[in-house]
Formats: sequence, structure tokens, C-alpha cells
Amino acid sequence: EPKLLQTSDFKERKVEQVAESVCHCQFCGQVYHEKCVLYNKAIYGEIPPRCPNAECAEKWLALDKPEQNLRWLHRRARDIPLTPVANSIQKYVQDTVFKGKHAPS
Repeated sequence: EPKLLQTSDFKERKVEQVAESVCHCQFCGQVYHEKCVLYNKAIYGEIPPRCPNAECAEKWLALDKPEQNLRWLHRRARDIPLTPVANSIQKYVQDTVFKGKHAPS
């Protein structure tokens, strides 16, 4: 039988973590962690983040984007360093889902 936890069972504590930078979709206004949408202003320049919303994606594709920036985007998005939270998630998935074996590429 599952144990019922009471509020008094928990101890309040302050969690110290680095605040993740966020960006906004210029079409719908949704806020995303930059890492979640693989956005980095230093790489993208004036190109806005690419929103996962299908309607916004169509509008994003229609934007005029400098060719030089696009070459960097596809090559360097994977080079953005992961945060400690992202590393923890990666390790959890590797250990639990893939049981320590290499994840498929």
C-alpha cells in the first residue's frame, strides 16, 4: 500500500541553480529556454528563435535570413554547451532508457 505523505514530511530549502537564459517567439510571444530551442544570440545574430509551434515555424521559414548565419546555425547549434540540468537529464536517459549503451544517433 502506498505511503501517504504529509506536508510536514517535507523540509523547506532554497535550491541554488544558475538561471537559464530565455528567448521569445516573435510571432506568438511564447517564452522558451534558449537551450530547449537550440538558440544562441551569438550564433543566430538577428535571426529570431525558431518556435516549435507549426504556425510560427511557417512564418519563421518565410523570414529573410542572411545566408552566412544559416551556415553557422546548422553546424554549431549542437556545439552550444549543455547546462548542469541538461547534463543530468542526458545522464538519466542514458542510464535508464538506454541502460548505459550508446543512444542511437
